[in-house]
Amino acid sequence: MEINEFFSTDYREYLNQALSRYIEEVLKYYSTFIEEGKIFPDILYNLIIIYLWRDNKDKIHNFLEELLDKNNEYIKYLKLKEYIYSDNKSFRFNKDFPKNLKKEYSSILIDFYENHRKEFDNKPFYYKEFFEILGEYAAKVKNINDAFIFFSLSFLYSKDLASYYYNLGKMHYSNDRTQKAYNLLSSSIEIDDKNSDCLIEFSHVCAELDKETEAIKTLKLVHNRHPDYPDVSYRLGKYYLDNNNIKKAKKYFQKALKYNPKYTSANINYFYLLFIEGNKNKMLNFIDNIENNDLKDIFRFFYILEFKQDYGKLLDLLNKNDNISSEISIGLWDHFIGIMDDEHKLSFTEYLKNNKEILDKDKIEPLTIKFEG
Repeated sequence: MEINEFFSTDYREYLNQALSRYIEEVLKYYSTFIEEGKIFPDILYNLIIIYLWRDNKDKIHNFLEELLDKNNEYIKYLKLKEYIYSDNKSFRFNKDFPKNLKKEYSSILIDFYENHRKEFDNKPFYYKEFFEILGEYAAKVKNINDAFIFFSLSFLYSKDLASYYYNLGKMHYSNDRTQKAYNLLSSSIEIDDKNSDCLIEFSHVCAELDKETEAIKTLKLVHNRHPDYPDVSYRLGKYYLDNNNIKKAKKYFQKALKYNPKYTSANINYFYLLFIEGNKNKMLNFIDNIENNDLKDIFRFFYILEFKQDYGKLLDLLNKNDNISSEISIGLWDHFIGIMDDEHKLSFTEYLKNNKEILDKDKIEPLTIKFEG
């Protein structure tokens, strides 16, 4: 249904049909995660919200127990628990309708709200999140009209304008409307700059629009509040690396690895900086402490090729780990290859060509192609 048509007619019949369809699709979508053993707390939380809407008490309590087994400290989850076990059900929205709604939305929503306000006022807190869940799924499957309707209904229940703009900003960004996303996320942050998820989304949008200074400023704001977010630390490190600020890049990659030692990209870029420095002891110490065996072997391969030229050890590594040659053939390692001594690379490829019997052809060719440029 077109957006204007939905908000100008008796919406109930369409909404009931849409809810039935989307709930089933969302439940099916989440079930794939659960079947694969990916039982993340946020998925359990969303399932509880859906079953609150359906008033399925058995499902609610089963998923709540599983959720709290995984995390019984997060305020969001504890609030949900308190609501479920509360007799008075006091967690209701009682905000007034915002007066500063953007004109493009107020022209659609104000009359609709006034005509149906009894249906939207003083409702339980989970109504907002229920329609956000459906909106996010609709945006994911590229049904923008339905996503807009669901996010708008979430807003009408909650009157939370910052969340509304954030949700619409995410929706537009996921559908390549980057400037529109930038405008909406900016508006959300102006109202409430405490939402770290919104700030992170905004930083991605800024980066895509080449607003690098704004992206870095936003990421630093998040990092100051949440130094334990490895993705934020990594992205700051990457910005500084791209701008040749090696000292700061190294600092942020280290922070990312502190909270996620298995972070592949952070490991690669941190080792790259050690590689540039040429400090052999630091490199060897770093290699010894890597948890990922494939990375450990690839790092060791580059180290030996650049600093030792011990072809016997290189062959041992290539025979031991089938992934080294294929991994190096992809673009992820080009920055390493670009700073290596050309003579070392060419000498090794000549050695491989002259001794083809010592290594499989499918391991030799990717290396010679990469190293000979």
